Amino acid sequence: MQRIIEIESDSFEEPWKEDDFLYFRNRTNSMIDIADYHKGVVGYICYELHEDGISLVNIAINRNLRRRSIGSQMIQFLIRFLKSKKLKYIDLKIRETNLKAQLFFSKCGFRGVRVLRNYFEDTGEDAFLMEYLRFSSNRISFGQDVPW
Repeated sequence: MQRIIEIESDSFEEPWKEDDFLYFRNRTNSMIDIADYHKGVVGYICYELHEDGISLVNIAINRNLRRRSIGSQMIQFLIRFLKSKKLKYIDLKIRETNLKAQLFFSKCGFRGVRVLRNYFEDTGEDAFLMEYLRFSSNRISFGQDVPW
């Protein structure tokens, strides 16, 4: 747990405390999975299981190991889990000022659904609700040649 707390504190301005992780872990249908690399914890992902989908609540990677596909692998793990359980969606809420996270999740196949006004209690900041849909007819690819 100590390594998770260190990664959390290094990743967020308003980090979860150990009690927050323990509370989350002990809730029904809440999961915490870790990413380990060379026998050490390098990241974690916290999510809730719902009847039709998954809510991604928290994810962080060791600052020194970012941009090495660890986060993408964790999201792919969650997408495989979604498909294996025949669930429909993964959703998450991101601060409107967290452009890096918005771009990361967009690259992972998530799409913005709506703005949640004054969502974050600590700052009153808006959140973007993003969603990955298992079956989506509106996935569009750009940058490919038109087959004329």
